[in-house]
Amino acid sequence: IEKIAYFSELHLEGREVYGYLYVDSKEYRFYDKELSETPIIVVPHDLGYCPATFISQTPFEISDPIIRRSLFSYVRADLEEYNFLKTLIKMQEPNGVLPIITQLSTKEKNKSNETTKVQSGAPMSLTEISGQQPEFREDVMGSSGSGAAQAGTVYKIPMVRKNDGSIDMDLAKNYLTFFYIPVEPLKYINERIAEIEERILKSTVGVISSRNNSTKNELQVESEYIDKEDRLRKLSASLSQLREFNDRTMLGLKYGINNVRVDLFYGSRFFLESISDLYDQLKNSPNAIESKSLLNRLSRIRNKFNARRSDRDAILYSILPYIVNTDFALAVESNQVSPEIFQLQSRFDYWVTKFESMYGDIVSFWDSLGDLNDSEKTIIINDLILKEVQTAIMPININS
Repeated sequence: IEKIAYFSELHLEGREVYGYLYVDSKEYRFYDKELSETPIIVVPHDLGYCPATFISQTPFEISDPIIRRSLFSYVRADLEEYNFLKTLIKMQEPNGVLPIITQLSTKEKNKSNETTKVQSGAPMSLTEISGQQPEFREDVMGSSGSGAAQAGTVYKIPMVRKNDGSIDMDLAKNYLTFFYIPVEPLKYINERIAEIEERILKSTVGVISSRNNSTKNELQVESEYIDKEDRLRKLSASLSQLREFNDRTMLGLKYGINNVRVDLFYGSRFFLESISDLYDQLKNSPNAIESKSLLNRLSRIRNKFNARRSDRDAILYSILPYIVNTDFALAVESNQVSPEIFQLQSRFDYWVTKFESMYGDIVSFWDSLGDLNDSEKTIIINDLILKEVQTAIMPININS
């Protein structure tokens, strides 16, 4: 991008001047709305480039840098077909509820036996029609105040005998005929829409596990996570470049480009599992290290809108003697647990509450330890809590 221009407003000598601002790789130039040849004000900058960029960093074609590549570049045809089919189904669904009706042509007959010809497509008022007469002059009487297809309408069809003496039921059966749109086309369109939607989602965000109810093995589930992470990594890289350019440019305009350094990255690892997925993985965790990692990820997902609660959970996990109860039960069974650890593990919430009653909120206490690393902070808090546990369970020395 070599130059940009936009409508702007300048406050000059106590008055507002409306015009246009042009920006290139060297300077800002403000022109009044009459676009006179001489700019009102010129402000140079030392960026060395025009302070504008595309949202997408990759052009779709080298020969045309304006058209950029995005997540939707390769699903445009699917999006067009999806839009067409959704519009089509909205047009066709009413035909499945409101059918096409054909009616035998008859002559209208009212109660005074005055007969008038029924015009095709003419509306039938509630007071006008009480019965109808077929073309062959046999009477067809309808209940008073009813339309041809109104609910509760009763038609009295004259009994006509055939040459063999049997009753001709053709008029009774075919006086009104309903034609509905076949179910198969509607079913096909709906299935096609679901198929295209699945393909669009898979191409843009990866496999959607919840859309497939079939049982999947561990390798298939892992493959789905990798597929979704690949999409997120590409998006992360694009957003990182865009944010880095924006911050460097804005700071460079204010402080000088040579005085600014920006290093920003939105990350390459993402927590895509659901809470239920992490609980399932926790049941099959091979060791305490993996269990702790899963619990930390679980806490971040559960508390993604509450950072302080997430920090608190991470601290509590670090001072909890046994991450999972199965490890604790195995240690107790093997007589490998001291009385202090047993008390701390079995009454963990109580001892944390007691600690906070003496030293304040555990997160604030953690932060107050300053530049110590996490391991050192964990040991300090552990020692303080264990000291309280030992004091509580230590037998009282009468002679002291």
